[in-house]
Amino acid sequence: MVHETGQVMALSFYDPDEKVKNTDEVRMVFSHDSNLSFTLVLPPKPLNTFAKKKPKAELFIEGFQADEAASAATDSPYWTGPKTLGRSIKKSIEDFTGALSRENLDEIIASCTKAALKKRFLSLFSKRDYSEKEILEKLLDDGYQAEDVSQLIQKAKEGKLVSDERFADVFIRSKLAIGWGSQKIERELHKKGIVLDEVKGWPEEYFEKTDEVERALGLLQNRSKFREASNPYEKCVRFLVGKGYRYDIAKQATNRFIDLLKDS
Repeated sequence: MVHETGQVMALSFYDPDEKVKNTDEVRMVFSHDSNLSFTLVLPPKPLNTFAKKKPKAELFIEGFQADEAASAATDSPYWTGPKTLGRSIKKSIEDFTGALSRENLDEIIASCTKAALKKRFLSLFSKRDYSEKEILEKLLDDGYQAEDVSQLIQKAKEGKLVSDERFADVFIRSKLAIGWGSQKIERELHKKGIVLDEVKGWPEEYFEKTDEVERALGLLQNRSKFREASNPYEKCVRFLVGKGYRYDIAKQATNRFIDLLKDS
């Protein structure tokens, strides 16, 4: 279809539902006043929804009289980002009146990015808390630029919306409640970018050694398969080690469990 807005000469839109096309492509050609032309490519929905890499929107600058380098660099995208952000940029460009300059385009991209990034950030945190590393990796995987993400996270940290200290405390207590041992908690926190030496009160304020033995014993007592096993020692120790308990704790709890079985 052809669309005219302000100084836009023409805009061709390829329907993403067309069987022949494999992209939802928007091409805008601007008037000689700005001499700026570019292609905005919005990728189709991936056939494999479990794909590790999400398809990204891309913007290619194809002509700008005042910048020969930009005109020549058509093989590399001028901008990349999430498809949803690409749609927002597309709409802002369509609504723009007057001759669109390179500076105007940069302003549109920056404004749309700020709004989309904030919306995505709040959407994620409305479901659960995240560590700084987790939210960073999540937003980068979405396709947002590292500089934009870093700036947002820094502001969120200053406002206490992102707090590794709070995240670690809630995570530890929730995992202790379901029977995790200290080693498993340590491993998972490390994956999430938490430095345990910086976690206030770890591990003393969360549990004593005797408490770990009691919690491990409770896990064994709640499972009938261990009470009914002919030789439960090896199975119990292996089970507790798998739950993240240190080997010495697993042995102590298992020995107490077997003693209780003998007395019953």
